[in-house]
Amino acid sequence: MSPRRSLAALAVALFAWGASACADLWGEDTLSTPGSLGTDSGPGAEGGSPSPDGGDRADGGGGQGAPCVGFTLSPCDAGMSEPYSGTVYFEYAPPQIAGEEAGTFSTNASFVSSQAMGTFGLTCSSPLTGKCCLIDLPSGSPPPQTSLSAGPISISDGADPIGIRDYDTDNYGGSSSLRWKPHDTLGAQANGDTIAGFSGSIVAPAPVAGLTPAFTTSGTPVVLPTTVDLRVSWTPDDVAGSQILLEVTASPSAIVCLTDDGDGAITIDAGLLGALKDASKGGAVSILALRAVQKRVASSNAVVLLSGYTTVEGSATF
Repeated sequence: MSPRRSLAALAVALFAWGASACADLWGEDTLSTPGSLGTDSGPGAEGGSPSPDGGDRADGGGGQGAPCVGFTLSPCDAGMSEPYSGTVYFEYAPPQIAGEEAGTFSTNASFVSSQAMGTFGLTCSSPLTGKCCLIDLPSGSPPPQTSLSAGPISISDGADPIGIRDYDTDNYGGSSSLRWKPHDTLGAQANGDTIAGFSGSIVAPAPVAGLTPAFTTSGTPVVLPTTVDLRVSWTPDDVAGSQILLEVTASPSAIVCLTDDGDGAITIDAGLLGALKDASKGGAVSILALRAVQKRVASSNAVVLLSGYTTVEGSATF
C-alpha cells in the first residue's frame, strides 16, 4: 500500500470504521458534532436512540468511555442498540499525481457484529484543544472479524442503476468501476440476509477545494509551526451534514480535528503541533483533509451507515 493510500485509509478508519459501531453513543468529549449524523426515517434509523442508561445521545450529553475521534471511536463500552453494524462506502480521491487524470473511485461495504466492533477504537491521548486532539496510532490491526452479508447491494446514481455489489464468501470486496459526480444522489438498497434489508441515499460530497495552505504530494510541503497556531481553511461545500476531518500524521502519533464543513477553517494549537513533533521519530510527515457525508438508514437489526467521502493529501514538515 502506498503512503498516499495508507494515510487515506487511516483517516477513513477514524471517520467511518467506528461510526457504525457507536453512531448513537454521543459523548461530551467526543470530536463528533451531535446531530450531524443524518438519518433516513424508519425503524432503527433515528439518531436520537435511547442510551442504555435511559438518556438520549442525540443531544451530545452523557456519553461513556474515553474522549474519542470521529463518530465516537472509543471502545464503546456503553453498549449497542442493534446486534450488527456496518457501512456502505463511496470514496473519491481527486487526481494529485502526474498522469492520474480521473482520480480514484471506490465502492465497498462491510458488516460485522456490534460486539466485535465495540472492542477496538482510537482514543485521544491528549485533552481536546479546540476541535483537535493527539492520538496514538495503532501498532497493529483491528481484531479479526467475520464479515456478514446483507445480500446483493444495488447502487444507484439518482434514478439510474449503476452497479451491484455482491457478497462473495466472506466479504463484498471493493469496486473501482462505478463513477459519479459531486452532489449526485447515491443510493444503496439491500434485500437482506444476516443483516436485515435497508435502503437509503446520500449526496456525494465535492472534492475539498480552496485549501490554504495548499496540500500537495509533489510540491512544497506544508510547514507545521510549533510556536504559533496553524490555521487550515477551505471552501465549504453546500451539502447538509457535511463535515471535515483534518489529520496530521507523524508516526507513531497524529493530530486529528473534526468540524462542520460550513465552518470553513480549523485551527491547530501550537502546543499540539509541538507535542506531535516531540513524539515523532523524525520520519515522514503527512497532512490530509477528508470531507464526508454520512447518514444512518433503517435496518431492523443493524446500525447501517451510508458514507460518502473525498480526500486531499499532502506532505508536511516541521
